[in-house]
Amino acid sequence: MPMLDTEEELLASVRANLPVGMNLTTKLQPNGDADGYACLSVSNNKTFTFKMDIKIIRRKENLFLLRKSWQNRTADERLLLCSPLTPAQTKICEELKLNFIDAAGNASINTEGLFLQISGKKAPKTAKHFEDSTARISEGTLKLLFVLLSDTNAIDSTYRELANAAGISLGMVSKAFDYLEAQRYYRKSQDGRRLLEPGALTALWLREYAVMLRPKQKSIHLEAPADWQRIPLQSNETWGGEAAASLLTDGYLSPEKLILFTHEPLQQRRKDLGLRPEREGQMQLVTAFWGNEWRLTALAKAMLSIGELLAGRDDRNLEVARLVNDKYLGLKDSALFRN
Repeated sequence: MPMLDTEEELLASVRANLPVGMNLTTKLQPNGDADGYACLSVSNNKTFTFKMDIKIIRRKENLFLLRKSWQNRTADERLLLCSPLTPAQTKICEELKLNFIDAAGNASINTEGLFLQISGKKAPKTAKHFEDSTARISEGTLKLLFVLLSDTNAIDSTYRELANAAGISLGMVSKAFDYLEAQRYYRKSQDGRRLLEPGALTALWLREYAVMLRPKQKSIHLEAPADWQRIPLQSNETWGGEAAASLLTDGYLSPEKLILFTHEPLQQRRKDLGLRPEREGQMQLVTAFWGNEWRLTALAKAMLSIGELLAGRDDRNLEVARLVNDKYLGLKDSALFRN
């Protein structure tokens, strides 16, 4: 499996760059609350055993979420083995009291009987793999995540059911899960499938929506209707952006720009609405990217709304995005408004 290959290569790099006189042995046990156990031997023949987490660290949010998952009383018994960290990420680990050893040989461990601090080591060429492995998430994977993150029951659906819900092929479902597994966002065990760090995944989806997903959808601009709330919606049509935010916040925002997602042919739907095309029109008809039979949850509508609001970078809309987030998603500001 891709994840296993990445784990073995990462662990090999960590071991190869340990200081002289230190040795690390590991035992993978991925079905528990950690990835297994790490035994660190130091020069005075002392050994220290930790529950270990093996991770490719892409963003600082990964570190905050990991620290949150570690119980305060057992933090000194945990050890993060990870891809090379930036100086900023290293500082965060130290502030959060995250014990770690990275693939470049940097380390910070503070536990009973052992204080280890190594910094300033640059990633060797052999560690480049871990940087390259963070390939940008694909359109198809974002579509699948839209379903998985907004419907907690969907994770146990069959691949065919997921393909229909997300509007992607069966093959894309498999590729998406492979990607998520390789990036350590997903795990499958005897107990079933499980998304890891759903909060970080949701923040990732919101950031990538405007770059990788929204521009791929067909759309047309129309003149604004006299009263958007009086437009009768077809089955599985939904408002996005400012209009969705208005509905989700009980009218807190009076929308200036309207986005309507539809599965109907755009020109036919325009005629049904009786609205003229207008190059700079304040209403957009957009082809819905999810499956026609899948019904959007409140979380899905919140994600659609916030994704559009964040993309606009308008101060007024960013404040409303915060309100919608607080009510439905509960992400930290640092994750939601990451530059």
